[in-house]
Amino acid sequence: RRRTLRRPRVSMATQPTLAAAPAAPSAAADSIPDADDYDAQLDVVRSLKSVGASPARVKSAAMKLAQLKRATWVPSGTASRRKKRRAAIEAAKEGLDPREVERMEAARDAAAVAEYPARDLPPIDADGFVVSFPPPRVSFSSSSTSTTSSTTAREDDAAAREDDAAALAFFRRYGFVVYRDVLTREECAATRAEIWDYLERVQFPPAPGASRALSRHDVTTWDLMDNRDTYGLAPEPSVFTAQCVRNRQNPRVIACLAKVLTREDDDVASGDSSPTAAHRRAGEAAPLREEALREVIVSQDRWCVYRPTVNVRTRRDVDGDADGDSAGDDGKAAGIATGASRDRSPNGAIDDAFCLRDKPEWRTRPNVHLDLHPWNFAAPRDCLPTEDLTFDALRDFSRETNAVSSATGPHCQGVVALMDNRAEDGGTVLVPGFHAAFARWRDALGDPTRYAENHEDWDKNRLVWRGAGAGSFKFGADDGVHRLKTRVPMREGSYLIWDQRVAHGSAPNASDRPRMAQFVKGFLRRGAGAARLKRRAARIEVELARAGTSGEVSALGARVFGLDAV
Repeated sequence: RRRTLRRPRVSMATQPTLAAAPAAPSAAADSIPDADDYDAQLDVVRSLKSVGASPARVKSAAMKLAQLKRATWVPSGTASRRKKRRAAIEAAKEGLDPREVERMEAARDAAAVAEYPARDLPPIDADGFVVSFPPPRVSFSSSSTSTTSSTTAREDDAAAREDDAAALAFFRRYGFVVYRDVLTREECAATRAEIWDYLERVQFPPAPGASRALSRHDVTTWDLMDNRDTYGLAPEPSVFTAQCVRNRQNPRVIACLAKVLTREDDDVASGDSSPTAAHRRAGEAAPLREEALREVIVSQDRWCVYRPTVNVRTRRDVDGDADGDSAGDDGKAAGIATGASRDRSPNGAIDDAFCLRDKPEWRTRPNVHLDLHPWNFAAPRDCLPTEDLTFDALRDFSRETNAVSSATGPHCQGVVALMDNRAEDGGTVLVPGFHAAFARWRDALGDPTRYAENHEDWDKNRLVWRGAGAGSFKFGADDGVHRLKTRVPMREGSYLIWDQRVAHGSAPNASDRPRMAQFVKGFLRRGAGAARLKRRAARIEVELARAGTSGEVSALGARVFGLDAV
């Protein structure tokens, strides 16, 4: 409707000159059509405003834009929200409903999820640790110069034979096994001290003029140890400090690897009672021969430290917030397991300078993954560029771990607990039985390119390419595999070994105790070519010399490090 404006009465002599009325909106501008995707409609809205379209037309176009935006909406809090929205926009351009695209992807994943193994939790002992086994027995020759034969050989009685066979039966069923008392308490303490030396002096040294410095004895300084995003790992892919070198060449460590790597796969776990299976069981119950240890090649890996996150002794600052907890001489007793908000000094008096607080910001991110490229794992030996690794960079030792194939196997990964690691302390999680379902699951995955495209998205399954045939498969946060995982708590000095085809990862620390561990992987010498072993050994020799630990290498160490290849 036209509004009638009442003008004031004025004389003809004094009547003002009226300004010209604004031009009516251009009919041509209002006729600009809407678009069917978000980007194009955004251009429409901008064009309408620039050419002076009517407010009603601009509002209509803006409402259409909002409608398209809602169709491509993505929840916040993901690692690649912008990437997800872009994918949704592209789907809309193709005439697809983004939600339908999500359903299609879920359907494709469902085929692989259907191949997951049934939930099969391992037995737990009375102290809350996964059932473990003594280290395998080794039969040393009479001429052996080993100084540790007495610690690796056990009496060849019925119980010992049963333990050795039971350990491998456990491994076949669950895809992992825990050997106890592989490192002594003294060896574990020496390794912890060595790690703390590195943390305090090298990785997090005192800053010039700083009032505080990282100390293993004072957890109120552990906020300076900012390593949550790297899962508490040593900054270098390989460490060559003295005790870590000794642990890698420890005959008990090598015996555990040799026992698992030289096993003969069969259906013992499923009740195979054939004469062949019985023969294999009898052979596996016998002590390892010394020569078997010499066929193992060990990885040059690193260690990790998880900080406590519950009831952490904290220094009060001006704002009533600070860090830490009092620890023992090696950080072993990191927290005070009470819910009190006020702390007591060593003499028992209330100390108002400190309090106990939870530190959720110190918790690492839970994850499940495979340290291999699932599709390359089935490739023939001569198709992968693993043998071309130069070892010019320490990262090549990591690529070696991630560039495995069945043709160069078997392959096992492992971690040694340097202190008691209870379920709530955080650490390794495994999906029992995944090794048995691995091949079927891989075949059901389909095209690997769609997993590579999602490599930045923590909510989706993704493939991370690491070069030289290496890769890692990361399971999304919403994947059903997380319902099958289980923590593997174990005692100080225990060695957890798992088949590399087993999906695994870590859980964050949710206790008042830290976690400290050293990683040791192994494979058989026949799994690597002579040229690769030679380049590998040359780099190890350089790093040992740089660390001043060349003299720590034993005769067995020289063999399992591959130094005899130089």
